[in-house]
Amino acid sequence: MTKFRKKPIILDAAQWHEYGDHPRVRLLGINDNKRARPCPDCGRGLMIHGVIYTLEGDAIVCPGDFIVTGTEGEAYPVKERIFGDIYEAV
Repeated sequence: MTKFRKKPIILDAAQWHEYGDHPRVRLLGINDNKRARPCPDCGRGLMIHGVIYTLEGDAIVCPGDFIVTGTEGEAYPVKERIFGDIYEAV
């Protein structure tokens, strides 16, 4: 089997902490009963989370996630804990 390496490309990314930090992150539109529930990923209450439309559908954005803009203008969240393993500053 032939091995391949992903081509290096330069992408824009910004860390998200709260609503208003990134123009593509919207408020998480859930009712009051669900807002107090913990996020299944980070464990903090959903009331401090956002949502972003991705090519795969809506994705929850946790405070601290990075919003990466791809080469075609698509946006997606990347968890802070793995961002540094995948991307480096240029």
